[in-house]
Amino acid sequence: MTDALRGLDHALIAVADLEAARADWQRLGFRPTPRGRHQGRSTGNHCLMLPADYLELVGIVDSAGPPSRLSGLLQRRGQGLIGAALAPSDDAAAFAWATEAGLSPQPPVAFGRLLETPEGTLHPRFSLIELPAETVPDFRLFFCRHLTADLLRRPAWLGHPNTARRIAELAIVTADPERLARPLGRLFGGAQWRDGILWVSAGDARLGFGTAEALAGPMGSGANGLLALEVADLDMAERQLEATGIAYRRGAGNALCVGPAFATGVALEFRG
Repeated sequence: MTDALRGLDHALIAVADLEAARADWQRLGFRPTPRGRHQGRSTGNHCLMLPADYLELVGIVDSAGPPSRLSGLLQRRGQGLIGAALAPSDDAAAFAWATEAGLSPQPPVAFGRLLETPEGTLHPRFSLIELPAETVPDFRLFFCRHLTADLLRRPAWLGHPNTARRIAELAIVTADPERLARPLGRLFGGAQWRDGILWVSAGDARLGFGTAEALAGPMGSGANGLLALEVADLDMAERQLEATGIAYRRGAGNALCVGPAFATGVALEFRG
């Protein structure tokens, strides 16, 4: 990984019904943040905050709002893992490095959302550098620099009954990973193919990009993306799944594997 990147900031999970998704992930053992609404957009979210990264459940909350790329991705792909946000060291370095890698990034833009907490509305703010749809047509990849990180990393939102503490691995379905191999290899300082999947490292996390066929093995049928989370206590994670009636199986390394029917289209793993 280059000096322009600090690692993975968050995983982006598209959902058809935001409040139903919040309830689903709460059953999986997370404490979602209150709902946020993206300013100037038709989308909203609930976040599942972890100490250094997080998961973002994002859906359409205003059907009469501005056109959204998310709507098209949901129509074409359905629910699931549709993107990743990278944590830049700074905007200028990230923009320059992504440009040199041949990814045609868009210039940094200011962005914010309204977070509806019991004590009032908060206004988290960010700086975003997007890769255009021409570069990544069937998923999103962008840089996200937090300008108000203290508003999101509250102790009450960081402790989850399943003891999740970081994203270990994620894999995104894309129709043509081969054309991304060279630019992503340059962006991340190296890339490797394994079983038809292109893997790169972003800090402590691994990101994979592969066709639905290549990812069918590790994901299983019916999944739209793979997400593996490291937990502090695998026994507690298992008890949470059993208490809420979530079906799971044991995977490699004793991981708890949850099917996409329980995780809004994502093949989910809890790893010790």
